[in-house]
Amino acid sequence: MKSKLRNILSDQLPGEDIHLEVTPLGRMRSSEAKQQSSLIKPSAVAVLLYQQHGEWYTLLTERPIYPGNHSGQISFPGGKYESEDEILLHTSIRECHEEVAFKPDTSQLIGKLTDVFIPHSHFHIEPYLFLIDQQTPNFQKNDREVASLIQLPISHLIDQKNLIFTQQKGLRDTLLDQVPTFTFQHYEIWGATALILNEVKHIWKQL
Repeated sequence: MKSKLRNILSDQLPGEDIHLEVTPLGRMRSSEAKQQSSLIKPSAVAVLLYQQHGEWYTLLTERPIYPGNHSGQISFPGGKYESEDEILLHTSIRECHEEVAFKPDTSQLIGKLTDVFIPHSHFHIEPYLFLIDQQTPNFQKNDREVASLIQLPISHLIDQKNLIFTQQKGLRDTLLDQVPTFTFQHYEIWGATALILNEVKHIWKQL
């Protein structure tokens, strides 16, 4: 599986066409939105794939409530580039370690997924995919940065009935209608995280 994943990530990524399947109505491609933006904030996230009780999962986090654009939203572990990071790969590892106590020596970097740009917060996200070697990794959330950990089964992700259309609150409390949303338990996952998840979903179907 590792070699197949690496091959897909090196030259067969579904890319922005797959992102568009779950992009809120009226939003443009990330590459187009980035070209029109006067401000770009480099950031990175870690997409962790691991096994638990014989099933494959990926890890998401629920952000705490705070004054800001992404308060309370569901995201992959990660954050913005800092001066101490040599490259954005290091950003994904550092932030993931700070948020969920992820140990990079227990995993293998498979490659990078398609970049995502968030127009209203100006974050340009590079998602890095890691395959965790150990069974049932012991994640520990940083209570200051993470409200809860969400272990999403890949089987749940690829089940089409778990992708629905909802109303979500956008910038300045505007309401967005017919937003493609992944549902899991009581969580609603949309926006940039949904774009990345949809690419993971399509990659998984190729394995």
